[in-house]
Amino acid sequence: MALTGLEREFIRKYEHIDHAKACEYFNTHLKEMVTKGEMFAAIRENTLDFYHLGRRTVRRTKDKYTTNKFYIEQEGTVGSAETSLSPDECLQKHSTLLRKCEEKAKDSGREARQISKLYKQYSFLSRHSDTDKPILIDIEVRFASLCDDAKDAANDRIDLVFFMPKKNALMFVEVKRRKDSRIRAAKDKKPEVMEQVNLYQNQIKERKEKIIEAYKNVAKTMNAIFGCSFPEPTDVIPVVPILVVNDPGEDTTDKSPKRNVRDTWLEPALASLGNNQIWEKDGIRLIDGREIFNDRGDKMPELARILEEISEEKQ
Repeated sequence: MALTGLEREFIRKYEHIDHAKACEYFNTHLKEMVTKGEMFAAIRENTLDFYHLGRRTVRRTKDKYTTNKFYIEQEGTVGSAETSLSPDECLQKHSTLLRKCEEKAKDSGREARQISKLYKQYSFLSRHSDTDKPILIDIEVRFASLCDDAKDAANDRIDLVFFMPKKNALMFVEVKRRKDSRIRAAKDKKPEVMEQVNLYQNQIKERKEKIIEAYKNVAKTMNAIFGCSFPEPTDVIPVVPILVVNDPGEDTTDKSPKRNVRDTWLEPALASLGNNQIWEKDGIRLIDGREIFNDRGDKMPELARILEEISEEKQ
């Protein structure tokens, strides 16, 4: 009998820490890139996923790696299935993996590329002396649908999870490109993103204790593997804000409404913000991240202040 949505557990664990720490490829390449903010390491269910430019480049199981065939095949070929690589093969193909990943990132995944700008300043290895700064603890978080009649493969996917040290709590954040049709709506209609965020907030409410337990495991595992001092969360902020970003390379100083767009929900709100970067519409919290995610990177620290402001709001 198939499990209902809530019965399908949310798990974050990795039981092969010693194997990873003994792996040359992990120590000389992956760990170094994570430390520099060029990669992001995410714990799944007994796997370690490594992201570069917003794309999962390799996944580590117990003692081997998997990757998309596209990242190791020759020029001009297309692959979509996963393939296994030994650590030695990864060492030999590392530059190819990165190059092909970068090629793929240019062709698609504009939202993911914007998210990858967070790696350097907000990863668990970038805290240094600022122990109050929010920490990016996870990306591309998938929950089984809470609907009992949903197919087993159905998922709700939230883009970002931050640990907020001042609250010792987790904050989930959904990222949406300004051009995404799901955040727009014609007159007298509501955008698709509203239902999406409500589903996410229900997930957090129903799975709160399991979520906290899962990310306590993440903290322990990251500390063991990377030698950091990641605090364990004790709470989850119930509000899931939407972070609105431009596409990579767009002029972030252009605040004028998009023309020829039938939208009465997002664009009028952006046009009336002034210097504000947080607003609420139809019960949804939104963040104007257009300038924060500029290609210069000089505004990225502002996100910490905004997330802290939302976390301090009375829920």
